[in-house]
Amino acid sequence: MKNYSLSRFITPFVGALVARAFLNGCGDSQSTTQHAPGHTHDDHAPPHGGTPVIVAEDKFHLELVLDASAARMQAFVLDGHLESYVAVTETNFLLLAKTGAKEEQLAFQRAAEPASGKVPEKSSLFEAQSEWLKTTKEFDGRIPSITLNGRTFTNISFSFPKGSKHVH
Repeated sequence: MKNYSLSRFITPFVGALVARAFLNGCGDSQSTTQHAPGHTHDDHAPPHGGTPVIVAEDKFHLELVLDASAARMQAFVLDGHLESYVAVTETNFLLLAKTGAKEEQLAFQRAAEPASGKVPEKSSLFEAQSEWLKTTKEFDGRIPSITLNGRTFTNISFSFPKGSKHVH
């Protein structure tokens, strides 16, 4: 009977596991590689700690950031992995918020640059102001239509502050 070393069997097994983990990774936002089944985007955290809203699978997200004391909400346009800002030429969009029996609206406009006060030609930041934001911490949201970089997306639904989630 031959004496086989345990490492002779473990080394190829560990190597295969490492290769599989590498191939199942997310990659960058330009990648066309599909995510592993069951992979979620929960591991991609919004940069401002806000609410992630999927606009187009692996193309765009909005990150909604509430400043209740200022009655303001900001919406940052990010790539599909919440890693990079995406500057767009579009100027506005509407968010409908259902809070119990009431429905509120937020009209987002492209934000002015803080230093100059001027609205840039392209931006990844939109803002909306409304008094109901001071007291409302949760709502079911819907964006009827939003255009980003010339592409229009419709009926985007999410829960605030949880956001929207997807699984491949």
